[in-house]
Parts: sequence; structure tokens; C-alpha cells
Amino acid sequence: MKKFDYDIYLSFSNQDNQVNDKLKKSWIVNTERFLGYLLTQIMGEKPRILFYQNGEKPSTTTLENVAVMVAIISPYYINDSGCVEDVVEFKKIVTQQNLIESGRKDRLFKAIKLPVIEELIPSDLHGLLKYELFYYDNITNQIEEFSDFFGKEAIQSYWINLVDLANDISNL
Repeated sequence: MKKFDYDIYLSFSNQDNQVNDKLKKSWIVNTERFLGYLLTQIMGEKPRILFYQNGEKPSTTTLENVAVMVAIISPYYINDSGCVEDVVEFKKIVTQQNLIESGRKDRLFKAIKLPVIEELIPSDLHGLLKYELFYYDNITNQIEEFSDFFGKEAIQSYWINLVDLANDISNL
């Protein structure tokens, strides 16, 4: 099995990485921290997570040395050409490396920060499981990103899906 420099690459739009006044950190930074913590608990070692906080994008050589990519989908993501290029390039690399046996899961994961119309999501992400990391209020029919990661709604939605994502990554 190939040895990768990074276990996970978090691909996200820089516009989704704005600091939340309540938390003093961005949603992306918090999610990276929580995912790393969960994977450490599951796998017994801290994962090497690559994410660029200032809008940089990885080179092809860097992407070749990433085991798993998690695309953090939002309206900003699908309109960010750099993000779409990340998905296309990573899928191309995965196909060329051919490291996963037929019938096994892909090395690409789709985490939904805020929902978008499925047809607008890059085609290389179609058909993948969705890990919904947002809050849908059944009473108001409003969709919100979490700012309180430890509230009742977050435990019922965000954390359940983040744990599922961590388990699926570790199983791969």
C-alpha cells in the first residue's frame, strides 16, 4: 500500500473560512479540529490533515500524496473554480493511482456545510454519500450553519454525521 504524506485534504472555499464572532474560530477550523479528534480516537493516532486557511490550493504533487479528500460543499464551494479544480484533479489522480480494489469506496468524500442543488455540485462528487453538517429547523424551514457545536441540534445532526464521516474515512 502506498504511504501518503497526508491522510486527509480538506477542500473548501476560503469564503467558508470566516471567523465566527461567537467561537473566535471559523467553522472550517472547528470542523478540522473535531474531525482530527474523532479520527485520533478511532484510529489511535493523530491524522495528518492538510488544509489551507488562506485560500492557497495544493499542487498536483501534493494531491498525489493525499490518501483521502473531503470536499466541504457550500454555495461558495460550487462557485469557486479552484475548489472544482481540486475535485477534478484529485479524482484524476485517484483513477491513475488505482489503489482501491473494485467495489471499494472512493477516496473522495462529500461533507455538506450548506446545501446546494445536486446538479450544481461537481459531477465527480455525484453518487457519493452526503454527510450533512448543517441544521434544518423543521418549524421555520430555515437552514443554518452551526455556530454552537455543542447544542442539542448540533448533537442530533452535526456530530452524528461527523462521526459517520470519521468512521467511513477510517474504514477506508
